[in-house]
Amino acid sequence: RASEPWVLILDNDGDICHKVRKSLKPEGYRVATALDHAEALSLARNEAPDVLILDLDMDHKTGVEVLRHVRRERPDIPVIVVTDPPKSRLLAEALRYSPVIVLPKPVDEEVVRRTVRMIIDGVRR
Repeated sequence: RASEPWVLILDNDGDICHKVRKSLKPEGYRVATALDHAEALSLARNEAPDVLILDLDMDHKTGVEVLRHVRRERPDIPVIVVTDPPKSRLLAEALRYSPVIVLPKPVDEEVVRRTVRMIIDGVRR
């Protein structure tokens, strides 16, 4: 495993993936992006990310389904859920799988960067 923390971003909006990736890379993180659940799960199977940033409202499979799968396979991965606007049904379901934090869209890169740093610092202690 490489020494720099690894962040996996799953969002069906490529612009959001790009913005968040661009804000995290200078902080020394390895960042991978996935536009769909199959790609994200494939990446996470090979190596568990230190943090997963997950959009709740995906095109084909909800983020809740991905979160459920991640919790079953890798329950220790810290998950940041992003959603726009919070859909109460999806959010209520997601909260059952213990995300670390829920952030609203539009994504504020500075808030994401600080949140990832807080999680990584907590995990490494």
